[in-house]
Amino acid sequence: MTVERDTELTSIEQDGAAVRATLKHKSGAQQIVETPWLVGCDGAHSTVRHLSDEGFPGEADPWSYVLADVIVEGAAQADDVHIYLHDEGELFLFVLDEGRRLVVASGNRSSDPAESPTLEQMQDIVTRRSGGDFRITDPRWLAAFHIHYRLAPHYRHGRVFLAGAAAHIHSLIGGQGMNTGIQDAHNLAWKLALVLRGVAPETWLDTYEVERRRVAEDVIAMTRSATQQTEMFAELSANDRVKLCEHLFVPESEKQRARRHAEGLDLDYRSSPLCIEPEDDFDAGPHAGAEALDAGRLVVEGVERSFFDLLHAAAHRLLLFAGVQGDASSEQLERVAREVVEKHQHWIDVFVVRTRSHEATLPAGVVAVEDPQGAMHQRYGAVAPCLYLIRPDGYVA
Repeated sequence: MTVERDTELTSIEQDGAAVRATLKHKSGAQQIVETPWLVGCDGAHSTVRHLSDEGFPGEADPWSYVLADVIVEGAAQADDVHIYLHDEGELFLFVLDEGRRLVVASGNRSSDPAESPTLEQMQDIVTRRSGGDFRITDPRWLAAFHIHYRLAPHYRHGRVFLAGAAAHIHSLIGGQGMNTGIQDAHNLAWKLALVLRGVAPETWLDTYEVERRRVAEDVIAMTRSATQQTEMFAELSANDRVKLCEHLFVPESEKQRARRHAEGLDLDYRSSPLCIEPEDDFDAGPHAGAEALDAGRLVVEGVERSFFDLLHAAAHRLLLFAGVQGDASSEQLERVAREVVEKHQHWIDVFVVRTRSHEATLPAGVVAVEDPQGAMHQRYGAVAPCLYLIRPDGYVA
């Protein structure tokens, strides 16, 4: 794949079979590209969204912000985020790569876009709000912006899709925009791949919006609440300031729960049409729509592996559990495995999971997994023989 810079999308037309996108190159030459599907991953000012006549309802935060990508010298520990709440406004020092920091500071209440700050202006803000702890140098860039909270009503328009900031924007607090956008793209990509290969019907593509739009709603609400709490600091009484700071310190268990939520690691697609359970739910294991769980030591072809080691492929994974007592006969497991391989090997990888090694020969393409401590059977509630289908994004189908 080649990224074509200085190439502009100028129009989109679609019918029931394809999308025709008109591109304008740097030379001025125009090109029409025909594609079965088009995905707009082109940011908050998405051309794809505008050309699709999709709205972007929401509103701007009343405060202006400035930010800088700089080297910070001083008392900052390499992996620590520094947050200062000041009468003038907040100051954040986030961790970047190569020893750099993203410095973010609120400005004033203004609906007008602020001018980009100078390094000297940023240093002045950092000095006043941090108490003079840091010196900033070597800016890669300096910018000013307003936070917007916006969400597209729909992620799909026929054969055109929106993903990432083209579909949702919010406060950068917590750094969740990248994770959410990558998850959007992954969720849509494996479904598009199966539709293009003729494995899945086009209706599967409707589940992209069903599963991902509510995630964006949650991220917008969460980041808005966190941002507004820090913005109101200057207007709080002394007692309320103490209460706000006290709320920043929580038990380790709550901190880990909040971290998983902020990183988008506690997603649940239970309500998706693609997540199915029998009526007698597997109460002891992860439900359909939950993240697949790792388990203790496994042995595959004589090599110790974790379950997550088996999840790197882009296919669905079918786990056929023999049960804790090995209740499923070799003939039963072999028959089910063979049927799945014969019909679905082009999109499903099959694993037979037993608590002990077995000499039976499995059909070609089926992987035998030994669960010697029974940890995987326990985590998946596989007391009796059962099966789990795991989606390419690592969630239970």
